[in-house]
Amino acid sequence: MRVVHFPSSESASQADDEVIYGVHWAHERVLHAGFQSALDPPPERARARRAAPIGEAATVPSSVSVIICTRDRPHHLRECLKSFADQSLTPDEVIVVDNASADDQTREVTEAAGVTYVREDRPGLDIARNTGAKAAKSEIIVYTDDDTVLHHNWLETMVAAFADTKIDAVTGLVLPLRLDTLAQQIFEAHWSFGRGFDIIDFTPQIFSQSQAAGFEAWNVGAGANMAFRRSVFETCGYFDESLDVGASGCSGDSEFWYRIVGLGGTCRYDPSCIVFHDHRDTEAGLQKQLRAYMCGHVTALRVQAQRFPGQGNLKRLYRFLPIWFAGRIAQRLRRGRTTETWFLADEIRGYVDGLLYPLGKKRRRLR
Repeated sequence: MRVVHFPSSESASQADDEVIYGVHWAHERVLHAGFQSALDPPPERARARRAAPIGEAATVPSSVSVIICTRDRPHHLRECLKSFADQSLTPDEVIVVDNASADDQTREVTEAAGVTYVREDRPGLDIARNTGAKAAKSEIIVYTDDDTVLHHNWLETMVAAFADTKIDAVTGLVLPLRLDTLAQQIFEAHWSFGRGFDIIDFTPQIFSQSQAAGFEAWNVGAGANMAFRRSVFETCGYFDESLDVGASGCSGDSEFWYRIVGLGGTCRYDPSCIVFHDHRDTEAGLQKQLRAYMCGHVTALRVQAQRFPGQGNLKRLYRFLPIWFAGRIAQRLRRGRTTETWFLADEIRGYVDGLLYPLGKKRRRLR
C-alpha cells in the first residue's frame, strides 16, 4: 500500500484531508484490491457484449485505428505505446501524430514501436486530431493521449460497444495512474476525468431536454479515451480548431460530442473501456491546466451558441458561471483556502481569458 502524505494543517483543512484520503482510498481499491478484476470482464462477458448489444442489430466493426496526438513528450509516448503489446484486440493501425515537436525524439520512439508516424507542423491538439482522422483508414477511429496507460482489454471493449448500431461515439473510464502529489490528488478530487461505473447513453432526447442551460457535454467523458465511427466525421465535420490545447485551451472533445448529439447522434459512456491517466504532478502545472480548461470551456460555449442558437449556452456563460464563481468566492471567504478553491483565482482568470479570446484571435489574424 502506497503511503500518502497529506497537506499540513497550515495549507489544508481536516475536510480537505478527508476528501483526498477518500480519493486515494478509492484509487488503491481499483488498482490493488480487486475492483480491477470486477471491471475486467471475463471472456464470456466480452462475447456476450458482442452478441447481445443494447440496440437493434449486432454489427461488430471490422477495422479500428488508434490515434495518439503528442508534442515533445517522448517518455510519456513510449510508455503509452508499450500498452499495445498485451491488448486483447490488436488495432489495424496505430497512428502517432507528431504535433510540431522540437526535435526527432517523437519520430524515433514511434519508429521503434513499429507504428505509423505522421507529422503535423501546425500546433494545436484539434488540428492534430483532424490530421489523424484524415490519415486513418478504419471504420472506427479511437483516440487516447500520450500520457495514458491502457487496460489490456481497453480496445476490445470500446470496439464492442459499437456493435449497437445506434452508437456514434464511445467514451470510457479514465482512472488516475498515480496519486503521489497534492496536485494529482486535488485534480482527482475536484476535476476528475472519471464519470462513474454505469453505462450512459447521451441521446438527442437528452439534448432537447437541456435547452434551459445547454447540454452538459463534458459529462460524456474525456478526450483521453474516446472513439467515433468514421461516418461521424462525414456528417458532423471535424474537431473545431479554435478549441483545445494550442488554441483556446480545452473542450475540443466536448464540443464535438455536443455537435454529434445535437445533430441527432448518440454518444455512449462505457466504464469497461479503461485507461489510466498520468495527471500533472506539480501545482504550477495544474494551475496552468485549470486556467486553460476554463478558457476553453468559455470558448466552447460561444461556439455551441453559434451552432445551436437557443440552447442555453449564453445563459450558462453570462449568468450561471458568474453565479457559480460568486458562490465559490463566498465559500473561500468563509472557510479560507481549501482544495476545492485552491486554484479559484486561476479559474476566474481563465473565464476572463475565454471572454477575451475572440479579440485576441482577431488580433493574431491581423498580425
